[in-house]
Amino acid sequence: VGLGGARDATNVFPPSILAAAVLTNIDEEHLAALGGTLTSITNAKAGIMKRGRPVIVAHQSEPVAAVALQAEASAKGAILVDAAMQVQAHNNSEVLEDEGGPHQFCDFRISRSPGGGMRKDGGENSWELAGVKLRMLGQHQQHNAAAALCTLQWLRQHQGWDISPEALRKGLESAQLPARFQVLQLLGGEAASAETVVLDGAHTPAAARALAETLQQVFSSRHVALVVAMADDKNHGGVLAGLARIDMSAIVFTEVAIAGSSMRSAQAAQLACIWEAHGNQTAAESM
Repeated sequence: VGLGGARDATNVFPPSILAAAVLTNIDEEHLAALGGTLTSITNAKAGIMKRGRPVIVAHQSEPVAAVALQAEASAKGAILVDAAMQVQAHNNSEVLEDEGGPHQFCDFRISRSPGGGMRKDGGENSWELAGVKLRMLGQHQQHNAAAALCTLQWLRQHQGWDISPEALRKGLESAQLPARFQVLQLLGGEAASAETVVLDGAHTPAAARALAETLQQVFSSRHVALVVAMADDKNHGGVLAGLARIDMSAIVFTEVAIAGSSMRSAQAAQLACIWEAHGNQTAAESM
């Protein structure tokens, strides 16, 4: 869910028709609207949990969020399924590139759920989806893929959904999300002069750290110049601290209209000041 959870529109449906709820990694997002702390945000997101219904929880980068979700599931009587315990993901290649762009091959080991309960280890009651070609890069996307596989395995095992391993593979391999480490090639006069542009909508500290890690992994040998714009209600210091992990040649701050208005856009000068306050250099100073 986005801002949803306790306020999510899907709450109009009765629990009886909810096949499963899914929560991906929770970070400091919509702080002002959701109580101001990571715990209050997590409690709000947990509003999609329903008594007696499964909620699949992806790997949580912040332990406080994982603890809060466990407490909420217990209080609401929901069946919490920890995707990180049920699905293990392993890279079996470096990042490669073809005509479709960068990708990585991953193996997934998925626990079955005999007798109505999902095991918490691989063991003999597991199966493997090997050599999956993921175009959504980064460890955080492997966590998301694991959550998707965990959810579908639950639906297959407990609710009789007819989803073949081949369909699971096809879904993962075809998954793409615009502005989530979206790689574009800008061509000049000749193909050899193509410049690589990466579009990413990271706007929380955890997302910025994930972007930095993935950028270093995929383009470790490239010169990197960052162009950054942010909304005024984001954690500017936290996001910029995450981006500072990137080995970059320059950083440029700018402003863009958000939802058709410049009112919510953070001033470029403000972002530059925060960046410099952390001991970093702007593009003008580094050239």
